[in-house]
Amino acid sequence: MNVGLPGTGIGGLFYLLMAFSMPVRELVMTMNGNSTVPRWRRVGSQTGLAVTILGALWGAAWLVNRLFPLHLSSPLKTTHPQVSAALGVTPTLLSFITLGGLIMVIEALSLAAVFAKRR
Repeated sequence: MNVGLPGTGIGGLFYLLMAFSMPVRELVMTMNGNSTVPRWRRVGSQTGLAVTILGALWGAAWLVNRLFPLHLSSPLKTTHPQVSAALGVTPTLLSFITLGGLIMVIEALSLAAVFAKRR
């Protein structure tokens, strides 16, 4: 939910979580004998893309911090690392909380639909 940073909203976070979960799932499928080389290629490409997205976000944050160092006026009585953490961690945490809530609502609606069909 960070304004102006593509890939950091709930859609981008969902993609990153799914891309990083792909190797784990594919490893389980390989152990069960259900995986193929083309599937591993797709897993590798999606995981590589997710790593690239995270690297680009980190690089952009590093560059912004270098070009525009944050200096706050004295009435706030805060230090740079604390403000940087608050500005970076809090919006990301809120995005994860929003994504988690959305997934829980979707799962609850899915279960409700299954129970409604049984009646």
